[in-house]
Amino acid sequence: MHQRIQLAVVALAVCVVIAGCGGDPNARQNPLFVLHAHHHDAVCLAFSPNDSVLATGSGDHTVRLWNLHTGKMTSILRGHPDTVMSVAFSPNSNTIVSSDMDGDIFFWSAHTGLKTWTLMDRQVGRIDFYPDGKRLLTSSYTGEVTTWNLVSGKRISVWKTDQTIEGMAFSASRHLVAVGNDTGTITLVNLTNNETLQTMDADGYDISALGFSPNGEYLAAGCGVTKVWDLAQNKLYKTFQGQNAVSFSPSGADIAVADDNFVRINDLGSGKCVQKLQCQVGIIESLTYSNDGKLIAVGGKNGSVEVWPTAN
Repeated sequence: MHQRIQLAVVALAVCVVIAGCGGDPNARQNPLFVLHAHHHDAVCLAFSPNDSVLATGSGDHTVRLWNLHTGKMTSILRGHPDTVMSVAFSPNSNTIVSSDMDGDIFFWSAHTGLKTWTLMDRQVGRIDFYPDGKRLLTSSYTGEVTTWNLVSGKRISVWKTDQTIEGMAFSASRHLVAVGNDTGTITLVNLTNNETLQTMDADGYDISALGFSPNGEYLAAGCGVTKVWDLAQNKLYKTFQGQNAVSFSPSGADIAVADDNFVRINDLGSGKCVQKLQCQVGIIESLTYSNDGKLIAVGGKNGSVEVWPTAN
């Protein structure tokens, strides 16, 4: 095989904690791992529930699994005919699910890397497991948000819109889904009855990223800048620089926002930047916290993925 995936644990990327972003302005910090992961964009990322494995999905039509104790790749999951748009681990860590722009939803054994099951939809953009592991939520660019029964493989419910869905975020704790469309509007939907609860205006910008805080009380959207709404008060709460990708820390105290090749970690309450990562992954396309909040994974246009320690 001509493909060689190598790990470079080198200081190719440097994090500078600059003045105005917290900490010592002369301090420097390197990523734990620089994963030369894919031959195309690193579009999506997911940590396993125990944070021992990182899954990365790409425009090269593959999902790759990485051991976060050693930094080595352990599996390449092949079979997608188009860009892998989303990847997720089941709550019990036994299954990985991935979706692509062709509408395929593949289920893989997390232990063997073998494909175990397939569902079909249309242009699947985002997938999320329900906490019980028996249901899956998917969004399609064609305007549907579907809840699947993973025992029967059948649709439980479908919420539809006439607009193209460009982003989706799921709050399992509050049974909510947020959907961003191509007209610059974000719709909040109650999944128990598919009722539309409220809409937020993104000022006409495309929705480049969406994310709920862990308690479901705040919703962040990348739309020119990153806006954070207080859903209980139904009002804009904070605005942060950057829009490429967004992720709340597991505690909900911080929010990480990507802008070109920087990630800024901001204190949600004060709005102040507390850590800034300068990455070498090209334009950042994906970003996620580990489940314990100690790591952040960043994927970019050049196919690389960097795994960084957080300041907490």
